[in-house]
Amino acid sequence: MSVSGPLRGRWESVLHYHPNRANVLTYRMPAPADVQGAAIEALRSGRVVTEFVDVQLPGGGRSRSVYRASPSGEVNVEFVRPDGTRVSRSFANLGDYQRAYGERTTYLDPNSPEYRWVVDDMHDFYGGEVASGGERTARGITRPTGEPSARDVEAAARRESMAWWQTPGVTTETRFARHEQTFDSIAATLRNTIQALRTSGRGNILHRLNESVLREPVDRFIGRNARLAPQWEQMRRDAHSNPGLRREMAAFLEGRLEGGGSREVGARRPDLVEFFLERGDVVVTDVVYSSDGNYLRVHAFKTDFYRAVVTEMIGGRGGPRVSGLDLNLRPAVPEARVTP
Repeated sequence: MSVSGPLRGRWESVLHYHPNRANVLTYRMPAPADVQGAAIEALRSGRVVTEFVDVQLPGGGRSRSVYRASPSGEVNVEFVRPDGTRVSRSFANLGDYQRAYGERTTYLDPNSPEYRWVVDDMHDFYGGEVASGGERTARGITRPTGEPSARDVEAAARRESMAWWQTPGVTTETRFARHEQTFDSIAATLRNTIQALRTSGRGNILHRLNESVLREPVDRFIGRNARLAPQWEQMRRDAHSNPGLRREMAAFLEGRLEGGGSREVGARRPDLVEFFLERGDVVVTDVVYSSDGNYLRVHAFKTDFYRAVVTEMIGGRGGPRVSGLDLNLRPAVPEARVTP
């Protein structure tokens, strides 16, 4: 599942092989880490670096994908479709290629060894620290000793996200992220964004910002929101016979739950808010590592709450579509609850 160069000396991965028994289209392309290796060598040497991926084709046969990285950062990829058509695609930089590579959903058979490897690697990654150096296609990990703490796992997930957003070319005027910032701070960023877009003649991308919601008490905001109020009322009824749920609800209202703050909406702090304004999307993500049913229930509500706040700030009619992602990394297979 990975390719490593010798430990000593500088090496270029001239040719490597992508096993592809399931005929996954993405696997016919070089992985972003493959391209990154070529891009680093191109920058060091001041010349174009060309490398190849050997791939399987549907119905048998083999082909090769070619990728070239230039010292200026541009990436070019060429491949042959099963019908013999040759395709050439260019990308301004590694970040653009990485986004294009990740746009296609990849299905893996749950009974396949690839699926088991992906799940194990995910747990290893979020349960420990990333090892430095080594693999070109799949980064290595240091396996944790003992059960990792929830705080460590959630922090590792945030660091991974921050590292991706810090990749050159990923963050732009209309595509950016905010990690563990209060809604007050996020609003300040959005004010600047709106002004910059108007100055550049693109004010239609993000045309409004409602900051009045930030001064509302959290409980009042929940009570007037058509989607949150019924959820909260049902939890309140269930909490009469469930002291654990009652404690978690109180912790959320008082700001003692992760991402807490004062009782005002503006002081609350989501794990991650990603803005893809050029395509009209915002994704609010909250990461958790727990098997406590009461905590998970309130945590999922918290993610819905964050999504509702962002929707009132910039969503709604004419605004971007806001989605929520509640991600629990604790179970054998990480669970993701998406609120469209």
